[in-house]
Amino acid sequence: MKLDFVAFFIGLIMLGHVSTDRERNPVSNGVNKTISLEGINADPDFPVEDLVQDVFARGACETITNVQSIGNEQGIGFFSNGADVIGIEEGIILSTGNVTNAHGPNTASDISTNFEDGSGDPDLDSLAIEEVKDAVGISFDFIPLDSVITFRYVFASEEYCEYVGSDFNDVFGFFISGPGISGPYTDGAENVAKIPGSLSLVSVNSVNHNVNPLYYIGNELQEDADECEVPYNAFQQDFLEYDGFTKVLTATLHLTPCETYHIRMVIGDVKDNVYDSAVFLEAGSFNLGTRIEVSSIGYGAGNPQIVGEGCDGYFLFEREAGAPLDNPIVVEYHLSDQNTAVSGEDYAAFPLTATIPSGESSIMVPVSTIIDGDMEVGETLGIILETPCECYADSAALIIVEPEPVLVDLPDIMVCSGTTVQHTPVVNGGFPPYTFVWNTGETDEMIDIAGGGLTQYTVTVYDHCGHWSVDSCLVQTTEPPFVEIEGEAMICEGDTAYFEVNFSGIPPFDFIYAINGEQQEPIEGITQTNIMIPASSEGVYEPVLVEDQVCNGDLLGQAELEIMEIETSFIVEDVSCNGFNDGKVEAQVFGVNPPFELSWSDDLGQAVSVDSLSPGTYELSVTDAVGCDEINMVTISEPPVLEEIRIDCEMLFGDELIFSASGGSPPYLYSVDSVSFHEADFFDDLVAGETYPVIIKDFNDCVLEQDFVMPTLYAPMFYLPEEIEVLKDEQHQLMLELNFPESLLASVIWAPESHLDCADCLNPIHTAIDGGLYFVQVTDIFGCKSFAGIDISIKEQIDYFVPTIFSPDGDEVNDYFMPFFSENHVNRVLLFQVFNRWGGLMHEAKNFTPNNERLGWDGNLAGRPVNSGVYVYLVKVRLRDGREKIFTGDIVLMR
Repeated sequence: MKLDFVAFFIGLIMLGHVSTDRERNPVSNGVNKTISLEGINADPDFPVEDLVQDVFARGACETITNVQSIGNEQGIGFFSNGADVIGIEEGIILSTGNVTNAHGPNTASDISTNFEDGSGDPDLDSLAIEEVKDAVGISFDFIPLDSVITFRYVFASEEYCEYVGSDFNDVFGFFISGPGISGPYTDGAENVAKIPGSLSLVSVNSVNHNVNPLYYIGNELQEDADECEVPYNAFQQDFLEYDGFTKVLTATLHLTPCETYHIRMVIGDVKDNVYDSAVFLEAGSFNLGTRIEVSSIGYGAGNPQIVGEGCDGYFLFEREAGAPLDNPIVVEYHLSDQNTAVSGEDYAAFPLTATIPSGESSIMVPVSTIIDGDMEVGETLGIILETPCECYADSAALIIVEPEPVLVDLPDIMVCSGTTVQHTPVVNGGFPPYTFVWNTGETDEMIDIAGGGLTQYTVTVYDHCGHWSVDSCLVQTTEPPFVEIEGEAMICEGDTAYFEVNFSGIPPFDFIYAINGEQQEPIEGITQTNIMIPASSEGVYEPVLVEDQVCNGDLLGQAELEIMEIETSFIVEDVSCNGFNDGKVEAQVFGVNPPFELSWSDDLGQAVSVDSLSPGTYELSVTDAVGCDEINMVTISEPPVLEEIRIDCEMLFGDELIFSASGGSPPYLYSVDSVSFHEADFFDDLVAGETYPVIIKDFNDCVLEQDFVMPTLYAPMFYLPEEIEVLKDEQHQLMLELNFPESLLASVIWAPESHLDCADCLNPIHTAIDGGLYFVQVTDIFGCKSFAGIDISIKEQIDYFVPTIFSPDGDEVNDYFMPFFSENHVNRVLLFQVFNRWGGLMHEAKNFTPNNERLGWDGNLAGRPVNSGVYVYLVKVRLRDGREKIFTGDIVLMR
């Protein structure tokens, strides 16, 4: 907002600085803003040649040269993601500050970058009231292919809205110079950055919330909107920094095609180097001229260039893909000097210019060919584009050929009386699509023909080019056919009868029949009027469908088949025990023609019932009174072998003893006296470890004797201490205690065997030469095993004596404190120390033979007696076996 001039001047005097320029507080001075992930993104790190030739411009030819940057290149860059913000998705950004300042959100009303460039610009200087600073832009030469060139842009500024109407308006312009242009700027250039429908130039003062508001979009902060008395619109605040911007505007250049022009696109600060402004140029909108592509359209199958005499062909002129449709394009072309087709003889003359209208991407120019009656291979009609500036070339050709004759085939047909069929001609040749005219007046490709109506039909077929052909067909009306089936038969099971079927009509016939209502497979292509069908399933045979060449027919008659069945069933008694031959079978025979004659296999005779059979399969042949017979198979089974009670180790280590025989025919009973038999709870009364003569009997009284040893549950199998401690060289017994009767024991194995008097007895004697881990495995008579270990350690035995009190009074009795050790156990005292109760060292001796009293403590510290009291000692010794041991304790000093 404007500063109060008086207050501002006074403030500068107080600061020791005087200036009549406006003072602003720029957010940035040459430091890029942090790039956001939303809204417009801008990047200055693009070569200016790439920005102009690959981003901004488009056209059929490469006609841009002499690309130059103007001012600080940090103000020139590529922007993207702008469609939802300013209406342009991507393109070039020209800014009086670093282009990265364009990123939203709008955090301040005076974002600035001072490029410290005061050199101005020759064209902008003529626009500005004050001195131009930080001028930035691009310039290049180009050759237009069209007379009208346009491009789209948006102007944005931090000047909005608080500096509308002031002298601080930043300026910009698009200055075009070249043939046919006479303007007031450098080299006679004209500024085409104008308000639509006006000669006024676009600026902060000419497009804003007061002037031309139709073209303005505000993005002011709340305080600026309040100062300018405009509505506050926060919609774009997060996406763009500038406080306001124009809607998308279009610059229009009226030029002479194929001439060279120069354009300068420049923007600059006015009066100071702050408050950034920018121009956004839309990518691809600087269209130097659209490429036109030409192709031919004929009607040749597989070759679009071919057109038959009498047909129309076309030349298609198209704008290149993606080209704007704003303006019409006049296309000029000429006939190829290689043409063999002659105007007026082979084709009608056509114009050599065509105009693609505004809003359209293409136009077709028709070429009418002439039927000349000459038999020719093919005549070529080609055109060549007259391209602007001759920077590209294109051509197309039509091949005019003699038309292929239209061939029509309308076959004769037969129609069933009282029915209607559809009939279609077969058409080849000519140039599709075809049209049809029947002698009935119908024009469809397919017509309905009724039996009993006209006896002749005629069709005329026209192709796309007007060539035609005609054909006729005769119609014969026929009567429906019929089929008749009849007969009765009785057969033995497995035999086949045959029923006669008679046809009338025009063969071949298609025929379907059913057995007891169930449809059978069709019989097709029957050429005789009489056939026989096989019958082996009992029931009623009747026709379902008959067709001859033309009609569906009538169905007459039926036939019936009866089968004389013999039904045999068996009452079977299987073998009672495995290996026995007491099986029995009885046959039961039924049928319509008794009596029956039976014959058993294996020479078992002809009786209804046979016995004393071994396990196996037997065959019975049955013949009735009329000679029908059948063979039946019957099987005598035997139970599996009755097997002894098996002891499962998993059961013994479980929670419950459950015994059962296997095989034979369950359930089982058990006895030890062959008199009284019991169920499995009988075993509850048996004594573990004892052997019993158990008799097992199954459901069929099959018997098995077993010497049964009664087991017991193991929880666990035995007990053994995990560890014991013994004196060295001591002999002691390893105490393994079984948890089951010893009669169930099979083996004991100890390992290692060293220092044991036996390795396979329950309680071996161990000599404690040294300690270690011993393992034992116990196996019972059922093969169940258990495993355990015992850790044997040797007790340490050291003979020593430590006094509890001493009196160092010089009477040569108990004047020294010294622990005494047996030299059989200790060979060296490594350290002897005495401490008071606060940890202070009273006495120390090192590395001496045991029991040297003169190295003991005399009750003095540094030659002076200490007070009576309790003291702590530490003795570290080396044993005879090389190990070291520490002893600690208390000693009472008494004076």
